[in-house]
Amino acid sequence: MFGQAAAVLAAACFLFGSGARADDVNFSQRAGFAEYFAANPPTDALPGPADRDLLTRYRPRLYIGDASETDPPFRFYEYYIA
Repeated sequence: MFGQAAAVLAAACFLFGSGARADDVNFSQRAGFAEYFAANPPTDALPGPADRDLLTRYRPRLYIGDASETDPPFRFYEYYIA
């Protein structure tokens, strides 16, 4: 019974949770992006103390299970750097 409910829930999440619409476009193609980008251009400036505090406090954390101790989940240098 639990397996059937899980399958129905997974199907519902897939059908209703995809979020993609036929008329959806890339965020850079949406109205107002050019104005926002012109007002907020990219910069090479390093973050200030307040931004560094936020970056440290809310940094992503990667949890690796015991079975993955010998094989990391993502090998960037082996896969993408020739």
